[in-house]
Amino acid sequence: NGKGVCKQMLETTLGKYYGGMSKDAVVKAPGQRPPSKGAATGYLAELLGKRVAVTDETSPGERVDLGLVLMMTGGGKVTSRLLYQNNASFRFTHTPFIQTNYDPEIPPTLAKQPNIERRLIVVRFPNEYVSENKFDETNPSHRHVDVGLKDRMETPAVREEFLTFLVQGSRAWYEDPTVLRRHPPAVQAAATAWLRRGDKLQTFLQSEHCAHDLADTPDSAKTITWEDEFWMRFQQFVAGVKIAKEELARQMREKGFVRTKRVGRFDGSSQRSSCYVGFKCE
Repeated sequence: NGKGVCKQMLETTLGKYYGGMSKDAVVKAPGQRPPSKGAATGYLAELLGKRVAVTDETSPGERVDLGLVLMMTGGGKVTSRLLYQNNASFRFTHTPFIQTNYDPEIPPTLAKQPNIERRLIVVRFPNEYVSENKFDETNPSHRHVDVGLKDRMETPAVREEFLTFLVQGSRAWYEDPTVLRRHPPAVQAAATAWLRRGDKLQTFLQSEHCAHDLADTPDSAKTITWEDEFWMRFQQFVAGVKIAKEELARQMREKGFVRTKRVGRFDGSSQRSSCYVGFKCE
């Protein structure tokens, strides 16, 4: 769909300034622990001196390692080492890219922070390039494949044009750093959609699992969902991701659902149990 050609052009044009990047440098699996103290961190040491680093294909369920990404994009300094070698400190000089068919997840509450949101750019490659016998003119994403494109892209003339394109972009940024904050509408829409998918709680609230009251429902007639039931069902919905009840209550409060207490269940020394008002968990 075009991602491979872009990667090939960067690698061919930038030479030693381009590097492949282990996904351990930008994402982590659920429950993955950080490397033990003193352990080799070759996935970071390999980034020394690079200007562009690309990770290929993350797996479903993996999350962006925001700590490392912020350090990379902020020009932070890191101490790392290759196996059987001494520690070495250096400053990150590269821009990290993730090329994948599976969007890594990101905590939506963190993504809304200005210093994080401005570092996250999503570029979609919606087209599918197919041979003549597979081309479907009714499919808006289908394009005819150009089997000689990759070879032409590596010719000196095209590489020179591509390098000129990169230099022009760099000059535009040095003249006005805010240029990177003005993304095309398609890029903005892609980033918004990505962050929305990462908001598991909002997805759950808008799913068939929750039936919401009408806006004009009187307070006395509003339905309730007991906190323990809601927490349990949400845990099942986000299988593999644990969340404490207090953290869930905080996120619900941000969405306008304040945890309260109603008569109906025994909760310790009182006859009132915590619940959420305005919808029913089904």
